[in-house]
Amino acid sequence: SDDKVARARESLKQRQKDTHVLKDRIQSAFASIREIRRMIDEVDDEESTVASQLQRLRDELADFDGFGPDPEPGKGKGKVAHLKSV
Repeated sequence: SDDKVARARESLKQRQKDTHVLKDRIQSAFASIREIRRMIDEVDDEESTVASQLQRLRDELADFDGFGPDPEPGKGKGKVAHLKSV
């Protein structure tokens, strides 16, 4: 009878240890998910900033003859020579 009680206690102690290990692993996984989400948000923000900057650059270049998205010589303001002729 004492043997059974001792084995039951040991079994419960092992289950408790296993539970703590699993709990720690779950907490670590949640921390990883939070870090990945933070990184995704950061990359999304950076990509948005770069896209905005690129559009502003395109808009400014479009003011110059031949530097727009679809260059057509002679249709711009004539302030800058075309790269092809330089």
